[in-house]
Amino acid sequence: FRPVQLVTHFSYGQTLRLQNLSLTSDKMHLQGSLVLAGTPQQFSVKELHAKLGSALTLEGFANIDLSKDTPLINATLNTSALNFEINLNILKEFNGQFEITAPQITSKTLVLANPRISAQVQDGTLTLHPLAALINDGEFLLNTTIAKDHISAKLKDTTTHEFEIFCKNNIGEIKSQTSMSTVAEEIASALAEICSQQGSNL
Repeated sequence: FRPVQLVTHFSYGQTLRLQNLSLTSDKMHLQGSLVLAGTPQQFSVKELHAKLGSALTLEGFANIDLSKDTPLINATLNTSALNFEINLNILKEFNGQFEITAPQITSKTLVLANPRISAQVQDGTLTLHPLAALINDGEFLLNTTIAKDHISAKLKDTTTHEFEIFCKNNIGEIKSQTSMSTVAEEIASALAEICSQQGSNL
């Protein structure tokens, strides 16, 4: 284990500006700059520019409220990469509203281009309303609610598809009352991967 190292330069007045921020641990290196404004319990993170590891970048701003039993985060973020890996246990640690953009989202078998996401986290449940992206040169809209053992989704491409995914023994079982398009089947399979990521917690 290597201790976390923090190196920064800062100035303060009504705001605290952190520049050349460098945070290093065994599994992560974060560098960038940010501006903090507010009180210790309720504050804003502005001008966030961060690099996680060698490739992943993150930019944007956030309002954070630590005065509640569960921290509340409202953020607008742009990241260089996203994937379908979601740890629902982490989502129990905070609530919030997020607007996220990225060049693409990837799964084991799928690449979605230019995603635009409006996401809400509440009591460990993740709601995407919507996730808009391009696949196979066509656009789709996905509204989905991802809970501990159940995922419900409504997808619209050339038509509308509704389906559910039930997580049991780390396997996602997809159920739909109607036939699904190729795009809907690919999205459902990517969402079903979330079930296998939760380990024995489901």
